[in-house]
Amino acid sequence: MKEIMSEESESIQSNDNNAEKSEKKTIYQQRLDRRQEQTVRPIIAYALLGSTALILILVVFLLPRMVNEDQALTTNQNSNETIEEQIQLDEAVLAQKPIAQALLSELLAKIDELKLSGVQIWAQSEWKTINTIQQQGDTAYINRSYDIAAESYRTAMQLLIDLEVTVPSILQQSLNQGQEAILQENKPLAISNYETALAIDGANQLAKAGLDRALKLDKVIALSNQGKRLAEEREWVESIEAFQAALAIDSNWKPALEGLTSSIVSNDEEQFQLSLSEGYALMKEQKFEEAEVFFRKSLSIVPDSKEGQQAIEELEIQRRMVLTKSLKYKALIAEVNEEWDNAESYYETILSLDPNIQEVKDSLFRVRQRIKLINQMISFVAKAEQLNDDKLFSQAQATLNQAEAILNKGPELIEQVSQMQQVLKVASTPVQVTLISDQKTNVVIYKKGDFGLFERQSVLLKPGIYTAKGMRMGYRDTTLRFKVNPNQSDQSFTVICREKI
Repeated sequence: MKEIMSEESESIQSNDNNAEKSEKKTIYQQRLDRRQEQTVRPIIAYALLGSTALILILVVFLLPRMVNEDQALTTNQNSNETIEEQIQLDEAVLAQKPIAQALLSELLAKIDELKLSGVQIWAQSEWKTINTIQQQGDTAYINRSYDIAAESYRTAMQLLIDLEVTVPSILQQSLNQGQEAILQENKPLAISNYETALAIDGANQLAKAGLDRALKLDKVIALSNQGKRLAEEREWVESIEAFQAALAIDSNWKPALEGLTSSIVSNDEEQFQLSLSEGYALMKEQKFEEAEVFFRKSLSIVPDSKEGQQAIEELEIQRRMVLTKSLKYKALIAEVNEEWDNAESYYETILSLDPNIQEVKDSLFRVRQRIKLINQMISFVAKAEQLNDDKLFSQAQATLNQAEAILNKGPELIEQVSQMQQVLKVASTPVQVTLISDQKTNVVIYKKGDFGLFERQSVLLKPGIYTAKGMRMGYRDTTLRFKVNPNQSDQSFTVICREKI
């Protein structure tokens, strides 16, 4: 071995010297030298081959015997200690197996959950790290290193939870950056941010609307620039058309909104009648927002124009009339469908627009009465066990009579009336029960009377909850709360004072 190392050092020195010499040689000479160095003489090759064979014989035959003899001595001395340590280690590691399994199950569930938020898109680096740690845990688990596997799964889970916590902020950040990118006219950046937001929340309306705006941004910018150029050339009509075309694609595009307003304001008097005519046409189509833009335009041209002011007033009247008509129709449909809460809301909205419509006032009163009646019926059905109280039963009967008197009942009301009828029928049908005492206890049933002393007595009681009280001289009073079931026979209840004072 020493000879080989010596030869290698000499070879290195020789190579260094040759390198210095080669710097002084021509390129062609250097190429010849390299070829000559790559050619091994046969004698040297055979010598190296022989040396290698000798070394292999020593390693294969002699060295293992020497090593085995040394190992045998060492193994015999330490075998007992190693076995005990290994057993303890295996038990400690094995104890981590169920923990590793539980952590892996939770980890996989959390991975599936976060995949739904598109974490692979907006957290690629962190996701790759988590996958690597999980794979390390899987490898350790396969190799039965359960403690290492558990630690890897625990680390991966913590990273997942950290990512999960950032989901809302990443979503809001993507929406904000997407909006900012649109304002900066940066289409790729806007698309990227809104796609990230949709990967997190596919139903997010802001992200959907933002992505739609971003995809159309080039056309919107082109039309806005065209409108601006035409405005600079004082071509007001064409400028307005260009800005309107941009707003038809993206109604929130600020440069187009500003350009349209500027062009309208800058238009001259000859556009006044045209604006009014266009506004009235749009109002006839019930496009009130667009009509108002043109009416406001006419007033911006001639601020003191009575025609423009009158147009605005008519617009408000028409808008209110159409809205009232629409709400009335919705309220009637809601009544037909027995959606009383919705009907109440529609009528209240109409009255907030015009509080003097008597017809709507009457309808609202009728709807509220129906809501009150329904709630009362629901309440009595829920308190069926208390209807053995004569006063409560009378109130329930009056409510049922009121419901039965309604004409053109809907399916829901018919079902509620039927249910109420059944509840009152059951509540009004007495059930024979047996009271048991000891002929020494005076028995009183609240709201039914004093039954005196007896040993066994049959009593007719309506279904429901009752409270009986027993009294006996020298004994503590006893109280029994019992329930009479309508569909059960042979019901008996015992009231006896047993505790002496």
